[in-house]
Amino acid sequence: MKDNTKKVLQGFLIGAAAGVVAGLLLAPSSGKETRKKIADSAKDLSDKFGSEFDDAMSKLSSFTETTLSNIKNAKGEKVSSN
Repeated sequence: MKDNTKKVLQGFLIGAAAGVVAGLLLAPSSGKETRKKIADSAKDLSDKFGSEFDDAMSKLSSFTETTLSNIKNAKGEKVSSN
């Protein structure tokens, strides 16, 4: 990933986490309810970003395979499929 992309993603994650925490801490709920909300929010974020990470890795893998195949074709090499 490019440095700018990493910085934007980090900023987004930090901002999202800060927003969730601030919202939960300012909400009129008991400690037990607040802890459950925090745990649920953390799991939701983890699931969402885990799925997006998997998608990104899949796209990167596909891009890498295509690029390697194109390079081999340009060099006149036989392309082997794994």
